[in-house]
Amino acid sequence: MFFGLTSPFVEHCFIAEIGRTDDAFRARVELRPELTNSFGGAHGGLIATILDGTMTAAARYAAHPEGRDAVGTVDLSVSYIGQAKSLIDCTAKLTARRGRTLYMESSAWNEDGALIARATSTMRVLSSSK
Repeated sequence: MFFGLTSPFVEHCFIAEIGRTDDAFRARVELRPELTNSFGGAHGGLIATILDGTMTAAARYAAHPEGRDAVGTVDLSVSYIGQAKSLIDCTAKLTARRGRTLYMESSAWNEDGALIARATSTMRVLSSSK
């Protein structure tokens, strides 16, 4: 379960919930060989996945206090800054809302606490359980 939902791909990537606060979500992945690139570091697709997945979870709770509304990624922009060899920690939060459109941002750090990537996304609330 990742923030209350089952996602086969997130489970395949071994992404785990760390926690949630009023304005942020945190997730972590401990690297395994199948999640690395030819240099032995975190694969860029994995980094993008944890950034997007964590922003999606944050958007769900921004849309509904119990996280019941479905949201979808409309746009995702990732900037790769560094590399991770054993661990990725990620935090995501809402930066703005315009109706059913949510604007998100996230950052990821490696095992040494160094920033490895940042992302922004536009999310759309797909269903409303109001």
